[in-house]
Amino acid sequence: MHGVFSRPIAAEQPGPKVRAARVPASTAVPHRKESPAAWANVERRCPGVSVLAYLSLYRKWRPQTFDDVVGQEHVVRTLKNALDARRVAHAYMFAGPRGTGKTTLARLLAKGLNCEKGPTGSPCNQCANCIRIAQGSSVDVIEIDGASNRGIDEIRDVRERVKFAPAEGEYKVYIIDEVHMLTTEAFNALLKVLEEPPRHVVFVFATTEPHRIPATIVSRCQKFDFRPLAPDEIVSHLRKVAEHEGVSVEAEALELLARHAGGGMRDALSYLDQCIAFGQGSVTQAVVAQALGVVESQRIEELAESLAAEDLGRCLLLVKEVADAGRDLRQFAADAVRYFRDLLVLTAAPGSDRLVYLPAGARARAREMAGCFSLSRLVEIIEALGRAESDMRWASTPQLSLELALIQLLRGEARGEWQALARRVEALERRLETLGAAPPASLSAAGDGAREAREQPEAQGEVPAGKEEAIPAGAAAAPGPGGEVSPEPAVGDPQLLALVRSQWPRVLEQLRAARFVQQEAFLREGVPAAVQGDTVIVAFSPSHRFHQANMEKDKNRQAVEKVMSQVFGRPLKMRAVLSSGSGPFPSPADSGGPRDGEGRSPAGPPRSVTPERARPGASPAPGGGDEDGRAAVPGEPGGEPIDPAEIDEPIVRAALNLFGGRITRIERTEAE
Repeated sequence: MHGVFSRPIAAEQPGPKVRAARVPASTAVPHRKESPAAWANVERRCPGVSVLAYLSLYRKWRPQTFDDVVGQEHVVRTLKNALDARRVAHAYMFAGPRGTGKTTLARLLAKGLNCEKGPTGSPCNQCANCIRIAQGSSVDVIEIDGASNRGIDEIRDVRERVKFAPAEGEYKVYIIDEVHMLTTEAFNALLKVLEEPPRHVVFVFATTEPHRIPATIVSRCQKFDFRPLAPDEIVSHLRKVAEHEGVSVEAEALELLARHAGGGMRDALSYLDQCIAFGQGSVTQAVVAQALGVVESQRIEELAESLAAEDLGRCLLLVKEVADAGRDLRQFAADAVRYFRDLLVLTAAPGSDRLVYLPAGARARAREMAGCFSLSRLVEIIEALGRAESDMRWASTPQLSLELALIQLLRGEARGEWQALARRVEALERRLETLGAAPPASLSAAGDGAREAREQPEAQGEVPAGKEEAIPAGAAAAPGPGGEVSPEPAVGDPQLLALVRSQWPRVLEQLRAARFVQQEAFLREGVPAAVQGDTVIVAFSPSHRFHQANMEKDKNRQAVEKVMSQVFGRPLKMRAVLSSGSGPFPSPADSGGPRDGEGRSPAGPPRSVTPERARPGASPAPGGGDEDGRAAVPGEPGGEPIDPAEIDEPIVRAALNLFGGRITRIERTEAE
């Protein structure tokens, strides 16, 4: 009798044999979403199986049905329909970034093929085959790592094994991960199997580099491209996981995790797991930044604001603070490039939100920030920060590389002068294109008058002063966009206008100090052109129609009016208008506006360049002439005379008419 009871008694003792006992089907797959009490119930029913050992979030929350998959709708729908219609191909290729569900969907395909109720697009997760596949113990689902089994011998072994029928289910499924790592000889050996596969075998190839796979292999597979998950999809799933795990997570922390994951759900869940352990059940943005070494989203936005305000000191201080906090500057630069790329997309294609890797909550702020930059400026910033990020990879002092990039982007006075000159040249080119299409009367009269003056004999008498053929200032006005012409506003009170122009840099400075960065960036492209009562008229060139439209918005206009009232000590209104471009429009870089006598009279409309009829011995020149027939600077008797023949060129006349200016001197280079 002792020998009869010895085996049952021994079997009740804890040991390896009992630990290997099989879990009943009804309790084998609380694989995820189950409370600790449910897992404790499994352990009580199966005392030899240790199920309370911690399971990583990305393993615990691995999808067990097609409906659980986040994103990749095009793949899920195709596979489900193929399973339900029994139109399953013999080979599939899943290509895409890491952590996007390639291996998971391969296992779900195997589960749908071998489910006892299948093939079906909705596996039951209750039958023995589904349970074994979920546990990774099915002998009919063979997973091969292509990186470590890449030779021809391993593939020859696969060729021999596929001949045998499946042992448990209806199909044998071979999942080869990182298939691009196979050698050329291995691919050639695999090709023979794909050409004439057995009926009961299905191959699933997963790869992150599909371009390295021979075309002969790809052409024999149904290829699916897995896309990176959108930040909104990652944030939504992480919030769901956190709520089920009983963890408190800030919305900003979820956005930061989604941005750092780079479109991979597995990476996002791993980062969340790490932050939960670091924050002891509470995950904030500061916890994510400290645990992962990433830079907060506010830091990226601060950098964008500093670049919009062209505040180099603030930019350099921000870099120092990020470095002192122990953050990775290279990652900081990469995140900044990604952020400015999103701004570029929002600026170039405002309605394409699907192209932006920003959470929905951050897109409104990004749209406002995008309005502070032009397309060319965003491209310049992205290129500079991208080069800095690449240089920091090998630099002994990464901080210096980033600082140099910022200094080059904001190079002080030299850059401001270059920008002002570039704006003036751009305006001149647009104006000349218009003139080339339909030459205005003022330019034609100016050219004819100059030629007529040269051809007149010296004995000809003077032309009476009251009979000059003056051309009205508005004759050179060109239609703006849409065929409309905006007239130049009347100057109004010249003294108040002069005061406003002299204090305009202070207005811009106070806007920046009050953190009205967007309004200051818009207003920088305009100039105070007139004062009507208590309203300051700010004129924008037609090329800055976007800035003018934004400054007419109530929020932006009220912010500027508040600052102007503080600066000038009296309530002032502001109105933004478009300039027609026909008059001498001052450059935004010249915040003080043009001085009296330099292209704009203090209390009247812009003057047009109009040559005078020649007197005996006189030649036409802007600004008047003297007895010798040479033009001199008005108000400067000792000015160097100017030969009219040197300035009688169409391009010079067009520039004078565009800017309403006059020639005061000609500077000659040594080459001349």
